[in-house]
Amino acid sequence: MELATATDGKIIPELKAGWVKTVRQGKVDAINIVIKAGLGKNWDPLFSAGDSDGDYEMSTKFPDMKLTLIWNRVKGGDIGKLCKQAVNEMNSTTPGYILQGRNENTGVASPSSESILFGKSIPQFLISNQPGVLDSRISPKGIDIFLGPKQNANVGQT
Repeated sequence: MELATATDGKIIPELKAGWVKTVRQGKVDAINIVIKAGLGKNWDPLFSAGDSDGDYEMSTKFPDMKLTLIWNRVKGGDIGKLCKQAVNEMNSTTPGYILQGRNENTGVASPSSESILFGKSIPQFLISNQPGVLDSRISPKGIDIFLGPKQNANVGQT
């Protein structure tokens, strides 16, 4: 979203007239307006990052985009589809999507693709196909078995 400015240049608490709402397709439209049309750069973004369904179009509508980082909030919906795509690409040397885990209790990014949801202590990976059931993928020794591309998990070794 872009806020309007008064005639004296001060930002005022209302949306800029004629500007797109930067949610879902609006993010694609804003990139096309500002970068492609505004700057005359006729290329797609190389990278995007998102964490919700509102970022889905921005992450999928640019064919030349090289990488999208998804903050893993263990969600379903459209962003959940991209999370599953990231899982499918984890062993690729050139993934299009990668997951970044986080600990919602501390607000700190984790060194894995899994997230610890607020009020929980167990890292979780993806939302399950069963409503309300989360998919936790931790090895018996607590070693993260999904370390992402270009890394190998030595599950069972200490």
